Amino acid sequence: MELKTTPTREEDVLSTYEPKTPLGRLILEAREKMKASGEPFLNEEELLKEIAERRGLRDED
Repeated sequence: MELKTTPTREEDVLSTYEPKTPLGRLILEAREKMKASGEPFLNEEELLKEIAERRGLRDED
């Protein structure tokens, strides 16, 4: 019996991932452009802050 191993690193997952929908292809393409630009990705906290700022909400720390 052959066991399938699941990639654990992001690059491993994305190297074999094939989007099944046009939206999925657009999202993956946008991600690849962002990565190529060298600009760092936002972490969860930074992303939530960015969303709140775009919606006109203030930080409530």
